[in-house]
Amino acid sequence: MLNRIAEERGSALITAIVISLVLTMTIMVVLLFSARQTRFIHQKADYLQARYNAESGIAKSLRQLERLWDEGIWRQQLNEAIPIAFGDSANIVQYPWGGYIAVKSHAVKKHQAFTLNALVGLKPPPIFRHALMISPTAYPLIVTGDTRLYGDVLVGRAGVKKEALRGQPYSGDNLVYGSITRLQTDPRPQIDKVYLDYLYAAYTAGLSSLSSINFEQMVTDTSTFIDFSKHASGQVIAISSEQLTRKRWRLKGPAVLIADQPLTIESGVTLSNHITVLCKKGITLGGAARLKDVIIFSPDSIRLSDPAFFQGQLFAGRKIVITESTQLTYPSLAVTYNADPEATIHIHSGAELSGTAVLAVREETNSPGAGKGKIILERSAILNGLLYSESLTTLAGQVNGIVITDRFHFYLSPTDYYNWIKDGKVYRERLPQPFVLPVFFQLPEKHFLTVSMDTAP
Repeated sequence: MLNRIAEERGSALITAIVISLVLTMTIMVVLLFSARQTRFIHQKADYLQARYNAESGIAKSLRQLERLWDEGIWRQQLNEAIPIAFGDSANIVQYPWGGYIAVKSHAVKKHQAFTLNALVGLKPPPIFRHALMISPTAYPLIVTGDTRLYGDVLVGRAGVKKEALRGQPYSGDNLVYGSITRLQTDPRPQIDKVYLDYLYAAYTAGLSSLSSINFEQMVTDTSTFIDFSKHASGQVIAISSEQLTRKRWRLKGPAVLIADQPLTIESGVTLSNHITVLCKKGITLGGAARLKDVIIFSPDSIRLSDPAFFQGQLFAGRKIVITESTQLTYPSLAVTYNADPEATIHIHSGAELSGTAVLAVREETNSPGAGKGKIILERSAILNGLLYSESLTTLAGQVNGIVITDRFHFYLSPTDYYNWIKDGKVYRERLPQPFVLPVFFQLPEKHFLTVSMDTAP
């Protein structure tokens, strides 16, 4: 009897120990899981706080641009910490990037970091609600053929009229599918020539850099990929068409590439991440090349011939040609700026530009008809955004957005037709949204918006 009781007590003790061990292990597992979950939650909270701080850094840099723009902050390359809240801060790197301002915001919360890259432009003021604005000349705006203007227009005191052209009447039911406002003063927003002078002078000076290294010094036999960010900051590399066409190069910036002779970028070459290409002669882009976040500058001419992808900014002195089937992705920018009275931006039939095209005149002329520079938008060519010309515009294609020009023009042998639009179409309601202006417009008040924003790798 006593032995049985002892055995039962021993068995119960073992059972109790086993249960205790199981409970202990269970509690340890629960506590371990809880600790890991708590750590994960804290890490997630820190990550979200770092992201919020980076976004707040971008927002604060925009407000700082608004306050200090007239003091020349846009000329400066800033690298500074901006306080956020509760002792947090974001490190801001800011510099002019073509027609926009580039802003990089980096924030850290404990061991979590977050980086944002933004491209900054101007919020369009209310006057940009119009589909079309021209200088207030004494001559009427003439619409003919299949022209269609959908939206409000600002014109001179002679207004808008329709005319038949060599037996072909105007086919529309209305002169304008919107309101017509006649003005005697010029309503058009002006270009800030100080900004463009600064850009063109900087790019021209870059062509004469004495500290450049040859592209061959960065080439290896084992790879076609070169990350310039791994080399010295602000690296200037001398290149040639021959060097670029040897392989299907993948070049990642930031970097400045300079060339003395005419430059061709094709053969599947990829340029990305803030690469600036400066060439003393003409530049041709095409042949399956892929270019993203780039600036292309030539004091002479730039020709785009159906590259596989293009998103960037073009600055030329004399001419920009965008050939058939070429597409430029938003927020692309094409600018000619020179004293050349015949400077042109020519967008061929079948091409499409999403962004802004600007023809600016370095020396103004008060002689009507003296300036022959123009933006030409051929039939079936498309511009999604803003077409702005300080001289003439030949509008035969379609603008989904806004047209601002001095006058319109086309030539039909043997006659020049000034302030006539033949077959051109403007659809103001199709302006891409959100649409942001380049920063070189003179506006009564400047309010800045992000054109694009993405996380850094």
